[in-house]
Amino acid sequence: MIAHAPILAIVVPLFAGFLTPVVSIVAKRFGVERARDWFVMGAAILMLLIVASMAPAVWRGEVLVYKLGGWSPPWGIVLAVDGLNLLVALIIASVVSLIAIYSVVYMERDSGLEKYYTLLMLVTAGCMGVTLTGDVFNLFVFFEIMSISSYALVAFRRNWDSVEAGIKYMIIGSLGTSFILLSITLMYGLVGSLNIADLAGKIEAIKATQPLPMIVPLMLTLFVVGFGIKIAMVPLHAWLPDAYQAAPSAVSALLSGATTTVGVYAMLRVSYMLFGALAIGTMF
Repeated sequence: MIAHAPILAIVVPLFAGFLTPVVSIVAKRFGVERARDWFVMGAAILMLLIVASMAPAVWRGEVLVYKLGGWSPPWGIVLAVDGLNLLVALIIASVVSLIAIYSVVYMERDSGLEKYYTLLMLVTAGCMGVTLTGDVFNLFVFFEIMSISSYALVAFRRNWDSVEAGIKYMIIGSLGTSFILLSITLMYGLVGSLNIADLAGKIEAIKATQPLPMIVPLMLTLFVVGFGIKIAMVPLHAWLPDAYQAAPSAVSALLSGATTTVGVYAMLRVSYMLFGALAIGTMF
């Protein structure tokens, strides 16, 4: 199972998110609505076990690479697991498992819980995708899955404060999205690749053979500002106070414990691995 663990860590919460409404309908018909909650808890715990199964190999110094469709990089999309992103994946899986358990009691008086659990699983799938992907464009795609689901979760209770906070979060977050996508576009135009490892080598080759093009610091700046908005890094944190105040406590825990961790990881991965901002030893 370990050979397929990287993709399963993404697929399990993704499929759980889409199956949750079906499970909810069936559970209501048979009068066991708690089955929906148990299903989500089970999916979260299964994801945690899948991520944990990769730990022994990674801690021995291996880098687990999963090639989607059997295509090799840089042409194919790959998932790569090393010490840093395994740590982040374990944090995400643990936090989401605890939130799923906590939500069983905390959210029981809310309506539309099938939507809540669907969004929770989609945020989780996005977080896992950002953490494990070895492709910078798919990092962006998974980040958007995570972000859009987070906007909806902030506004979940649909009162004035939560809707206002959700819209503010969405507008400011979309600005960060634009910066990240623009940086990826410039990067692809410069080196013609989207694979993170291949990009790192090509950018390093450019720096070694010619004066550093001005577009490279611009790409780094756009990435840092974009991810800075997403993780509410000062002074780009205008959305955060309203979002944390208006969202259910379980969602606030998700934002602070999972999505922010993923944003910091993405900033570190891009800044240090692609642009060589700082040597940080064996983390990569």
